[in-house]
Amino acid sequence: MDSQNLKQKLSEFLLQYYDGSNQKCCIRKKYFYLNEIRMKTMKLIPILFLCLVSCNKGTHSNGYPTYSLEDISAINLQMSLPLDSFVSEMNVIPLETQDYSLIDNVDLLRESENYLFVYSEKNGSFYRFDKQGKYLGKIGERGQGPEEFIGIKQIELDNGQQEIYVMDYLGRKMKIYSFEGKFLRAFPLPENLAYTNFTLIPEQKTIYYVSSQNSICPDVLKYEIPTGKFTQLSKHEREMEIGEFFYGQTFFAETNSSLYMHHYYNDTVYQIKDNKLTPDHLLVLGERIISWKDMGPELLTNPKPMRKKIQINKMASLKDYICIFYSVTRYEGTSRKDFMCIYKPGEDSFYPHANLTSQHFLDIANGHQFDTGFQGKSILCAILPQYLSEDILQKYHIDEEDNPVIIQYILK
Repeated sequence: MDSQNLKQKLSEFLLQYYDGSNQKCCIRKKYFYLNEIRMKTMKLIPILFLCLVSCNKGTHSNGYPTYSLEDISAINLQMSLPLDSFVSEMNVIPLETQDYSLIDNVDLLRESENYLFVYSEKNGSFYRFDKQGKYLGKIGERGQGPEEFIGIKQIELDNGQQEIYVMDYLGRKMKIYSFEGKFLRAFPLPENLAYTNFTLIPEQKTIYYVSSQNSICPDVLKYEIPTGKFTQLSKHEREMEIGEFFYGQTFFAETNSSLYMHHYYNDTVYQIKDNKLTPDHLLVLGERIISWKDMGPELLTNPKPMRKKIQINKMASLKDYICIFYSVTRYEGTSRKDFMCIYKPGEDSFYPHANLTSQHFLDIANGHQFDTGFQGKSILCAILPQYLSEDILQKYHIDEEDNPVIIQYILK
């Protein structure tokens, strides 16, 4: 079997059991509706929300706060927190559907003060819409020209300069465009192919690149934009072997001006500050973690019985809370079930799983992902129209074949 076929078969196998790291921001209809009967009891939940303390919160021997996901029996599928405690307003934004702006799925979603930026991998296009969903044009084009991109891995916004940083992973360049879509400049990505994600700190004119290295420690590389200087903040402790693929993802979340980073195979969540990684708290998966040792090509010929394992898919911030989106394999007869963990770093408020529910707004439930919006003042979800209620479709004149719909939640 040649290497290409081996990679394809392994990818198909892993998708069956582990898929979730590239989960689209699409939220199913049955989780997004106004449940009037249930909401009669919601008036009590804000009080419970402030008082509940999870037994999964502890303190590690070295003094770091510890939040454990290892005991999946602690997951309460009925646990609901009041979305109203976070959100003051909700806007439904249907993205304009025209032949030149057709979108299958939303892979990356970013918000500026006046625009929504949407990247669809399947379409190979990067779109710009206004806050009412009106199509305004494309950002760049897919191709191999100097002003084009081959494949986008991540995008970040510099709202002050009104610039978009596009990580063209396959083209090995960081491409910068204006908010209006004009190409401005480009510079090379780090030579190491393991760097698959980044975050931008505009006020510091700094980029932090992180790797998908299969190791306990990820590679973290600071890049100073004005000077082009690289500073290595962390380096992996083992080299990947032949046949390994990049599984160990690294994620960011920013709350109250604190930048947090978590690498998949490391139980420590770090703060990045003062040009170094500072341990902040522990996110414990224990024996539930999926090891890179379990993810090799031998799975094709000798698949092991799948136990209940945890895969971290994404981090996001919700005001001063961190949200961890994760999946549990073989959960109660399913191949995989998605969850959302919510906690406030350093405090006792920790929920291994919670749904955000409301009598006024559409629920966010069952681990479906969202993105943090403009200046952390909003969160955004992209939903395929067929998963919206009939009332919403009629109210906003949405057809089931239309483009995805953006739900914008304005935070208090």
